[in-house]
Amino acid sequence: MALNEDILSRDSINDSRAQNPLSADAIIWIGDLNYRINGTIGAVLFTIKRNMYEVLLDNDQLNIERKIGRLGDHMQEGPIHFAPTYKLKQGTDMYNASARIPSWTDRVLFASRSDYLTQKSYDSNNLLKHSDHRPVFSQFELRYEFLEGFATLNNSMMSKLENDPNGKGDVSE
Repeated sequence: MALNEDILSRDSINDSRAQNPLSADAIIWIGDLNYRINGTIGAVLFTIKRNMYEVLLDNDQLNIERKIGRLGDHMQEGPIHFAPTYKLKQGTDMYNASARIPSWTDRVLFASRSDYLTQKSYDSNNLLKHSDHRPVFSQFELRYEFLEGFATLNNSMMSKLENDPNGKGDVSE
């Protein structure tokens, strides 16, 4: 099952907005998506040692899913310029090749209407070695329009909260 079908089929977000992810202005999916690199352990380790990430990314299951259209055209991922972040021996920089083929399982995907969201960085943190995963992080710039009416509504609600004699925070009309 493709990633977007799996996520969108869950009951917790099974409403009309979830069926069309771009009904929002911007979306960021962060998580352990469990996609792997196709290949043998020896070939993948050989390629990692030579920093040949393009070869690995060509064999990355998430990228393959994107190329054949199972993820949808709207989800993007920034360029990966870091080594696979899974399956490392905890506390070391060595891959646990006896357990799994190293891969990029933890990912940050995003979508945006127009130019609301711009990815500024995407990397992994190789200093944190408390897990068999290296954490990935991304920094985004979000552009938005300030809505005058929204600010007025919030100010009105705050005023009611501050002046509520019962201290219950009742902001109903």
